[in-house]
Amino acid sequence: MDLSRERIERLKRNLPFVKGIVSDASNVKELPSHSFDFVICSQLIEHVEDDARPLLEVKRLLKCGGVAYLSSVVKKRYAIYFYFKNGSFKLDPTHVRKYRSVDEFVDLVTSKGFEVICVRTHRVMFPLIDVIYRLLVYLHFLEPDPNFFQKYKFLGKVRGVKIPIPGYETVEVLVRKDE
Repeated sequence: MDLSRERIERLKRNLPFVKGIVSDASNVKELPSHSFDFVICSQLIEHVEDDARPLLEVKRLLKCGGVAYLSSVVKKRYAIYFYFKNGSFKLDPTHVRKYRSVDEFVDLVTSKGFEVICVRTHRVMFPLIDVIYRLLVYLHFLEPDPNFFQKYKFLGKVRGVKIPIPGYETVEVLVRKDE
């Protein structure tokens, strides 16, 4: 499920056996309530205005006893990245919010009635070649191309070399719906 028709079309081309739905994650009308044993909501919640709504939708979609994987990004005070928007550095300019701590994110999740099974955090790592590519685009040496690494597959192999982004971490929470 994604808001972007283009992303869903790309999904269908690359994974024709997977059903893709163009929809708002906070109101997936195409899917009936209590229809899934497992739901993944990865790196979405920081992009929506009302962060409670997608959590409530995940809860609606889960069967009783169902499990969900939820993830987001935590930005510490000293975090810095090369996007600068509205007076502060951003990991992603499309983020409408930032969680300042893992506890803040976990508290939000538990406030919606989920039982936490497990919480993990990881440093946000970014492929070094992507930083170089974005810098070259920014300096107008290259035009932006979403298929750049597919065209130059030898560069794609270098993407395994990653650097940490200071002050950012990913929070992953595995939860269960009890009711």
